[in-house]
Amino acid sequence: MERWFVKNIKADLNFLSKRLGINKFLCKLMVNRNLKDYKLMDSFINPSLDKLHNPMLMKDMDLGVKIIIDSINKNEKIRISGDYDQDGNSAILTLYNGLKKFNASLDYVIPHRIRDGYGINERIVREAKEDNVDLIITCDNGISAFEAIKLAKELDIKIIVTDHHDLAYIENEDGIKEYLLPEADAVINPKREDCKYPFKELCGAGVAFKLIQAIYSEMNVDMEEAYKLLEFVAMGTVCDVVDLIDENRIIVKEGLKRINNTDNLGLKSLIEATGLEGKTINTYSLGFIIGPCINASGRLGNAEMAVELFLTENVEKAKKYANRLHSLNEERKLMTEEGFNKVIEKVETTDLKRDNVLVVYESSIHESIAGIIAGRVK
Repeated sequence: MERWFVKNIKADLNFLSKRLGINKFLCKLMVNRNLKDYKLMDSFINPSLDKLHNPMLMKDMDLGVKIIIDSINKNEKIRISGDYDQDGNSAILTLYNGLKKFNASLDYVIPHRIRDGYGINERIVREAKEDNVDLIITCDNGISAFEAIKLAKELDIKIIVTDHHDLAYIENEDGIKEYLLPEADAVINPKREDCKYPFKELCGAGVAFKLIQAIYSEMNVDMEEAYKLLEFVAMGTVCDVVDLIDENRIIVKEGLKRINNTDNLGLKSLIEATGLEGKTINTYSLGFIIGPCINASGRLGNAEMAVELFLTENVEKAKKYANRLHSLNEERKLMTEEGFNKVIEKVETTDLKRDNVLVVYESSIHESIAGIIAGRVK
């Protein structure tokens, strides 16, 4: 029989237990998981919407809000530039649905995984210019897209970056990191070194949601309207595998409530297509059943299909898209299994198995699933 020991990290467990209304053992477990601040522990035990942080605390949020409201008032053309994974999908839906509230002139674009690679690029910027787009808003990307964003400014296109990824940097002669920012009109990313936002671990959809929150506050829209978007944000949060603490935990708890009572035709159709109808949707459902179907469209098909699934108001289209996404994911799983077996056979039947570091080339593997297979081999 194994014996488990709980670390004794120094903390006033009596105080925390009494203040939080939970037993000391639970307090100790949270402290051991680096949840040491009372507010952080409270939002973990009692996640509620009133504990969300003020979005205006995020660096450049005021600039982004002003630019977007000005564009809406002038009826300028706005294009959202997203990403092809679940978080990118959720971020697009959050911004698109959030801004459509104001009848904004709005569309979106997603780079092709194989032809374009990740994030906004010069092709997307040039097409925006050809389409007379006045403002580009990136979501879940853009923080390192220096050349594309420089081109946008040269072409007189306003651009707002919303992202959550780490900043690029260079090391100076003293070995000190100097962090770099793209030359956008506003760069909204809680991981900026000069950003005082109290929570740094939001996903891309989470940052997009904070922007919508700020806009709704400025435009005196009932915040309950913003909270309706949490079903999308929760999907991005779970599937991007960010820590489920602080705002992320609140977003997922509240988002799951809304997912389990959703009116969204696309989501209802996908729940049906994946065999989840009549079951309670939880984090497992999002991370291992629904999310992979969304990601499959970006891996093997057209990432726009996943966004259109959640935007359509046509029942037949919703069912068609949902069934196609489910089918693509089944195909992806089969391809992954076949590729994995080929790699394992190649390792086991050659001198590769003697190597400390495995570098295996298998030409038949689709590049969009190479990472999944590498993870399984590891």
